[in-house]
Amino acid sequence: MFFAVSLFLCQFFPTLVVTTWALMGAAYVPTFARTPSVNGRRMLKSIVGHWVVVELEKYFQLAIYKNFDALPSDSRFIIGYHPHGIFPAACLYMTRTRQWQRMFPHVLPAVLSSSIVHYVPLFRDVLQLLGGYEVSRGVFISALRKHDSVVLVPGGQVEMISSRSDSNSITIDTSHRGFVKLALEQAARSNKPIYLLPTYGFNETRTLDNVRAPHAMQRFVTKALKANVIYLPYGQFGLPGYPRTVPVSVAIGEPVKVPPVHHPTRTQVDLVYRRYLDSLQAAFEAFKRDAGCEDDSLVFSPPEQTLDAGSFEDAWAAVKDDSNPTPKKHHPRHNGVEMLIMGSLLSFLFWTIVWTAYHQRHN
Repeated sequence: MFFAVSLFLCQFFPTLVVTTWALMGAAYVPTFARTPSVNGRRMLKSIVGHWVVVELEKYFQLAIYKNFDALPSDSRFIIGYHPHGIFPAACLYMTRTRQWQRMFPHVLPAVLSSSIVHYVPLFRDVLQLLGGYEVSRGVFISALRKHDSVVLVPGGQVEMISSRSDSNSITIDTSHRGFVKLALEQAARSNKPIYLLPTYGFNETRTLDNVRAPHAMQRFVTKALKANVIYLPYGQFGLPGYPRTVPVSVAIGEPVKVPPVHHPTRTQVDLVYRRYLDSLQAAFEAFKRDAGCEDDSLVFSPPEQTLDAGSFEDAWAAVKDDSNPTPKKHHPRHNGVEMLIMGSLLSFLFWTIVWTAYHQRHN
């Protein structure tokens, strides 16, 4: 929108428009200094209960439910939010509401998100002020130690591709289990117990839809560029980026205590993940009627069998002493692709403005 307005104004005030863009760019560059997506230096704790958060809470009629009394004290929490939908807005602001703070005082998690969004102007600013970090292994660990809690969306872009507002079958992608492995490893290195806390956002998939495109094409683009760039969300009145005013309710499942394992095996990771899914599904079934979504159902893809607390204890007893003798080495991930994409886009926009202004002055 700002770009379109700038192009229009170039017809009348070319020098002013180019100067404004140049000054804005010069003022904006310092916000990238000292990598705020890695250290969270731009996070505002005063954002809790801010009028912007209050308005978001009112717009989506946010309600938070839980099926347990209280969170364990002096612990660390890895909060998984499901489903991703087109844009998981509630994941960003729910922990900054007074409603959340009344339920869980002192739990103010860092928000972990795809690294590419930390290069998108305006959106990155909102995200980082809310406590956003990029979701890489090293950042995950440091943010968990610094804030004692993190929130992430395990389903990621896979769930975004399958999201449809007109469907009552909600797909939960079960292929992403790295956060569970990290939880097991950190439980063995932490001086505090670590819990997995599954959360489910009712109607999250109904707030927005994405432009229709073949799923195979979207999966290919997502794999190649680490992001689904075929992205044009629309909602209320068919307007781009304007979410529908459907009530979003968040159900919080029973905390799952993570056993400490220095080098977890695949079997151990799978068992803890199945216990996590059981807690998620129990919360979904307990509150879907209260949320007005009694016709909804969860679909685990690929299919996965959940484990209740008793079955988990029995299964864990058989593998608790196992250890992976050759743990996989982790190499830091570089964000060159994301930087190239966004850098090229911003450069294109700027030089389009310059060319338009130049053309106008010489005609």
